[in-house]
Amino acid sequence: MSRFDLVSLRLFLSAVESGAIVRAAELHGIAPSAVSKRIADLEHAAGAPLLYRRQRGVEATSAGRALARHARSLLGLVERMEGELSAFTTGTGGLVRLSANSSAVTQFLPADLAAFLRHYPDVRIDLREETSEIILAAIRDGLADVGICSDSADAGELLLLPYKSDRLGVIVPKGHPLAEAGSGVAFAATLDYDHVGLPSGSSLRALLWTKAAALEQVIGVRAEVASLDAVCRMVGAGLGIAVLPAGAAAPYLEVAGLAAIDLTDDWAAGNLTIAVREVEALPLVARNLIAHLQGHPIEETARAAGGRKGP
Repeated sequence: MSRFDLVSLRLFLSAVESGAIVRAAELHGIAPSAVSKRIADLEHAAGAPLLYRRQRGVEATSAGRALARHARSLLGLVERMEGELSAFTTGTGGLVRLSANSSAVTQFLPADLAAFLRHYPDVRIDLREETSEIILAAIRDGLADVGICSDSADAGELLLLPYKSDRLGVIVPKGHPLAEAGSGVAFAATLDYDHVGLPSGSSLRALLWTKAAALEQVIGVRAEVASLDAVCRMVGAGLGIAVLPAGAAAPYLEVAGLAAIDLTDDWAAGNLTIAVREVEALPLVARNLIAHLQGHPIEETARAAGGRKGP
């Protein structure tokens, strides 16, 4: 294949289609002698004459017609390849590997991603729901381009960008004693009851265990499940109460017969952050997604301004 370079094939095809080497030279802005030399090189590579050279122009031989047919096909593939790759440089196409925790997936991402994909229908987003710790590890290891996780997770050297506020609340069955605490309840009061919790590796679980230890207490876990949906179902079944992001639990409250009470502790007002290694090193499509998630006009290219390194 190296004997048939794309420039020579384009010049040859132009000569065949225009019927004249001079016309092909004019179309490509080069000297006719240069076109003749490249076609002669193609003939040498093919081992057969490709053109009948007549007084009024040129005509393809049988070998030339075969080469012209393959050249059209090959050059068409190259044009389609260039068109597809240009989508990556303009940010209008490509793949973004996005990992997000349950809170982000439940509350915010459905609407945000739908709006983004309406503007960029050729973008594919590979979304995986994971715990915050797994998300950060995936970003460090290059297994995800963008992560959305709790700001309470240890991001280390990763860059964190603001995303959404994410306040914690206490989820209890309707009729539970804590359901009467209309103005909110302190975390310490929840420790008198069994909890339904998320598994180890969850940044929320780590946060709650740390806060319980600071009170010199432990959390009594009656059930441990892997998703917010499962937590709410367990609470609805009477297996315990749960501390969850209030917005993430909201869709399940009516269905499962639950009530949500604000957690009054200062640390209950948390945030979701966007985690990346380096914004500038990301494909443009990923930077555009970050810009959109941060509320910038969807046409803008994402910027790294406002980010901070993890604690």
